[in-house]
Amino acid sequence: MSTWCLIQNLFLQFRERDELVRIFRFWVQSCTPEGSGSVSITRAWDARVRQHLGTRYDARRGCFDWDLAMKLHHRGGGVISRQQYLAWRETGLAFQMREGIYQTTNTTLLSTRILTHRGDKVAVPGYWGDIVSSPYLCFGVETPDQSLLQTKNGVHVKTAQEVSLANVQALVQSLSSRGRQEAEETLAHTSTPGLLLPSRVSVTFLPLDSLSRLPDQKFFSHFFHCVYLSASLAHLLGSPLQRICAPGAVLLVELARFLLDLSADQERGFKETVVGGAKAAGFDPWTPSDPDPAHAIFTLTPDP
Repeated sequence: MSTWCLIQNLFLQFRERDELVRIFRFWVQSCTPEGSGSVSITRAWDARVRQHLGTRYDARRGCFDWDLAMKLHHRGGGVISRQQYLAWRETGLAFQMREGIYQTTNTTLLSTRILTHRGDKVAVPGYWGDIVSSPYLCFGVETPDQSLLQTKNGVHVKTAQEVSLANVQALVQSLSSRGRQEAEETLAHTSTPGLLLPSRVSVTFLPLDSLSRLPDQKFFSHFFHCVYLSASLAHLLGSPLQRICAPGAVLLVELARFLLDLSADQERGFKETVVGGAKAAGFDPWTPSDPDPAHAIFTLTPDP
């Protein structure tokens, strides 16, 4: 069985390649005994929580419970259990797959942010990701296996962690078999037991301003058939998308449904901005029979 995974960085500038190398080295050094104390994820997480809650920090458990019961559960995250969500909001530990002490930092979650200190700009390493919505939203609230979403007496039988595990396993097996039911055969041919090796997969690193530069590359002219934009990148909706998307391409834009700090009016305003930006870029709204309230879907109308 031939297997290859190609990582390309041909479109990166030298300073961007150097930054990638610096990040990878930072991750490696943080795993060594000498560098394990350079960044304390516990202190970094607590500092973020204190900054976010302000004077409400001493009543943080009540704030966490309110966000879950009055926001997440009402927006489609009912399978997220109270115990797991509160533990994640308190410590940053979301998935506990075994009984034991989780004391090794996941350094891939650490990054550097430029902050202003006494008039000078300094690079501060730490955790700068989500501390409110939870990582359970990625794979833990929806599944084609409805048995994982069953409830008894109004309480979900399975947790978001169990749903996430099932979805990720199915995704990796599908990737390994390239959409065919060959996961078991793939496992039998791998040199490392239990390791799923995706075949014929390439990963291309793009520069930060890639969306404005890709239309200048002939290779990417009307190249993409599916484009996904997160809520934080919705401001990139514009004419460059039309130039790099193939006729009939599908555009998915994440809405602000799970941005818990936004009001209902702000959420509606965000959706209107997304729809307006997509239409201005040449995309038409598409409403499926079972619409997803967390995403807006558009299609690029082919030129007549």
